[in-house]
Amino acid sequence: MNEVDAAIYSTLNGDATLLTSATGGIWRMVAPENTTGVYIVFQLIGAQNDLHTFMTDKRVVSLRYQIKAIERGYSASTARTAMARIDTLLNDAALSVTPFTLLQCRREAAIPDMLERLDNEEVYQHVGATYIVEVQV
Repeated sequence: MNEVDAAIYSTLNGDATLLTSATGGIWRMVAPENTTGVYIVFQLIGAQNDLHTFMTDKRVVSLRYQIKAIERGYSASTARTAMARIDTLLNDAALSVTPFTLLQCRREAAIPDMLERLDNEEVYQHVGATYIVEVQV
């Protein structure tokens, strides 16, 4: 897990309000098989490196994260509650990304809701958004 992954995990996993909705936990990339309850999955989906600034010789790295709340069944109401809390926690958050300098953490866009049906006929609702995290290195 890199420094930004760790900061996102720590922020989400450290919030008691979020954990009342996300009873299945917070996971990087994939949740364990047979996870129950609503769970959160986040992952780095893109990066733009080496954006040099005019004022300094330091580089800015822009990281794009996808974060989803996943709920089993045909209702996504608890997943939506969890995503609303994630928006509160991450939009303009002051993430601790030592040894880097955080420039911004901001919601970029909603991800269209997705219904997933597994071969065994189980149904999962995905509700999510993408976030941009910019750090100076």
